[in-house]
Amino acid sequence: MFNQAKMVMKLKKAQKELAKEVVEVAAGDGAVTVQVTGELKLKKVKLNPELIDFDDIEELERWIEVAVRDAMSRA
Repeated sequence: MFNQAKMVMKLKKAQKELAKEVVEVAAGDGAVTVQVTGELKLKKVKLNPELIDFDDIEELERWIEVAVRDAMSRA
């Protein structure tokens, strides 16, 4: 029983440490940057207006999708 309680404590500690981790990924040569936590929660989305063609929203949407997917796979 003691070993099981010890394992639960270790697991909770690992989960807390993982929650502190943040992965940052850029797409579109830096036009879009996203941050995802180790718990796979989207923390931040940054857009660089100097690198974005707002007349091509579909491209921007693809960059956001790529960045989020990549960050979540790395987290």
